[in-house]
Amino acid sequence: MVEEMFLKEEDKKEEKLLRFNSLTAQEINQVFQSKNSFKNGVFIVKHNSSTEFKFLITFSKKLKLNKPQKNLLKRQVKDIICKYRKENKLKNFNLVLILIKLPQSQIYSDLKSNINSILKQF
Repeated sequence: MVEEMFLKEEDKKEEKLLRFNSLTAQEINQVFQSKNSFKNGVFIVKHNSSTEFKFLITFSKKLKLNKPQKNLLKRQVKDIICKYRKENKLKNFNLVLILIKLPQSQIYSDLKSNINSILKQF
């Protein structure tokens, strides 16, 4: 019984560490003004250093996605980053991911490979 409670508390601590904080408007402006950016086939990535890891996912207007599609993609990206953070230690930085092109097939696996390649650079 005590061991179960301990495990639950430990899981809560791990869950708290893996929770994501979103960027404030001021932090978003700082990221865009920092000029640290690069592009891969699917994302434009903008970043700057920070005291903790925070990120934002946004979409190009050219994609013409509706709200449910955007929400699904946001949940998938958060899941990919969460799994990556469990396996690897990330530095503290602010990250803005701008989705500019949707993968044609196997969206989740393509997003995962792109995001993992992006996060390996940090």
